Amino acid sequence: MSVQIQAEEQRYSRQQIRDLATELLINVGVREQFPTPLEEIIHYLGYTIEEFEPDDDTDRVSGAVNHRQQIIYINHQDAPRRQMFTLAHEIGHVFLHREQEANHIDYRDGAMTPREQEANHFAAELLMPENHFRHTWMTWEGEPELVAATYGVSAEAVRVRADILKLT
Repeated sequence: MSVQIQAEEQRYSRQQIRDLATELLINVGVREQFPTPLEEIIHYLGYTIEEFEPDDDTDRVSGAVNHRQQIIYINHQDAPRRQMFTLAHEIGHVFLHREQEANHIDYRDGAMTPREQEANHFAAELLMPENHFRHTWMTWEGEPELVAATYGVSAEAVRVRADILKLT
């Protein structure tokens, strides 16, 4: 029992997550490709992607991962840029939490647990690596829509990333 509790409480530092995401990008051979080719990363990890058509029970679900079957599910009705971040977020769960959970579902209005924060940070590092992001932010003079176009993410994701990196 204590081993399970320890595993659930394990947290990664921002630097550890940055290093793990960078290592994954290098291993897949996509470090300098933007938007980040997430399908290649998912294939490298041995997972597949399946879109789902939400119903009354799943209309609040953005994505999910089934570690046993190695499938990442993505909401077909979400905007493409939201899907991009959701896929990267689910890759974060695959990479960081695979041993700790059999399945994972991400709700749009879900609680921001430490695992969710870690998956979000991992997603941001995959899609908008810090050093490259800082350079792009300066190049586009902090214009979120232009920066977002570089990475294939939403302007909101860019704003959050810029805030976290203290660029605003």
